[in-house]
Amino acid sequence: MDMQSGKIIATDVDVKYWMTSLHPLVGTLKLHELKIPSTQHSGLIECESQQDESNESGSTGSPWGFQIEAGIRALDLRIYQNEEGDCFFHYNNLPSEHSVQSLIDWCNAYYSASELIINNEIIVLHIHDCFSPRDQFNDTQLRDLFVNGLRSTSLIPRRAALLNLIQIHQDYPGKNIVLSWDRCVDDDLIWPYRWQGWIKADVPVGIEHKATLPLFLICNAVTECISTLVVVNAGPPVITAGQPGACSELDHGLIEKCINYNLDAAPFYAPELEQSGYNYVSGKVYLIVKPNARVMQYQIDLLGRGFAVYPHTPSNGYHNIELPVARDQVFILTIRAMDVRGKISDSSTIRFNASAPAPVLELGNFGDSRMPKVKPLMIQGMGGVFHVSIMWDINGASDFDWVQVIVIQLQGEGIDAGLVVFDKTHSRTSMGITFYPYIVGKTYAVVVLGIYPGGWESKPAWVKLGRWS
Repeated sequence: MDMQSGKIIATDVDVKYWMTSLHPLVGTLKLHELKIPSTQHSGLIECESQQDESNESGSTGSPWGFQIEAGIRALDLRIYQNEEGDCFFHYNNLPSEHSVQSLIDWCNAYYSASELIINNEIIVLHIHDCFSPRDQFNDTQLRDLFVNGLRSTSLIPRRAALLNLIQIHQDYPGKNIVLSWDRCVDDDLIWPYRWQGWIKADVPVGIEHKATLPLFLICNAVTECISTLVVVNAGPPVITAGQPGACSELDHGLIEKCINYNLDAAPFYAPELEQSGYNYVSGKVYLIVKPNARVMQYQIDLLGRGFAVYPHTPSNGYHNIELPVARDQVFILTIRAMDVRGKISDSSTIRFNASAPAPVLELGNFGDSRMPKVKPLMIQGMGGVFHVSIMWDINGASDFDWVQVIVIQLQGEGIDAGLVVFDKTHSRTSMGITFYPYIVGKTYAVVVLGIYPGGWESKPAWVKLGRWS
């Protein structure tokens, strides 16, 4: 893909395998939500100068590769069944030399290719008009011809109608053909439709003489969904040597417009985060974003300063972003993404607290908190001087390397004006400390801080030790 003014320029390879190469972008759409490039009288279109090299069926003048490689994904099939039961494509009830079996053989050859590039290509076979000389068309025989004849691929059941393209390929791997027909509608392999006729319209825009063909391709008990087939060839087939046939020109510009329309219509969801948080040691917000092949860059607004760009550079399947943010504040971060076409996704807003959790201090029950808790263990007199032992619960305090304990003799209401009588840093594996002297009738504050790797301190927590007598 090339970039030009933020839009995709579809190359020949992109068009040839557009459902696969653009799968990360259009995979969120359901089949009926696509604008599908189609041809009218598809069984009679051929162009000898553009034969499909991957067609190994051996049929002469095969029209299928020319259309599929041009980006066509829906074939309008008019089928003639002779008295022997053989099926051919026809124009105004005049059979051609191209058989239904030749299409099946081509599909088998196409999907037997070893390249993974065709795994996500879906072809809609829309049977429009069936005819037999004695009006004895055998529906079951034609149905069995497709069901039993497709070997390298198979039919997608219509229960997949409510799934998007990603889900279809996950739930029904190796199934790539939608058979749309107004017969055998009790069969889950047939996607029935209600004929709506040809409607003059510009889809997406710009070519007045082209038409679209809306059909109810998907009918089930849950919903009725309209699929739009965009016809990209004009004019009826010509009769040559008593046979219908044509080297019909395709409107490649309209095919590309259909593909771009699908890219514009595909929902672009907000980036999905695997993990996010604030690293108290480094002072950075970290975001671990789940992979999305559609994304070209992320855009992040931090502290309301406007969106900054972060290129999509995944590592080990994820994209990791770190942003420096000053500690001890609460802030909002907004993240969105931009795809290769310049389309902006929905946004995700995350609230962060860059303040370290303070150790919890209690004079009673330790409880189940993961933060350190301390309490006076014992007050005893020795030689007229009182000692106070402090013990803390270190379970869950593994974020701290050290615990700093400061004892302040309060002179008034505030700690700041107090007199520091004890200040010592202990390993978090220590069970407790003892400080002295403790003067009866005075009030003390025991302040505990967690010391993180790198020397950064948590917010302090403290508790008063009252005026014991």
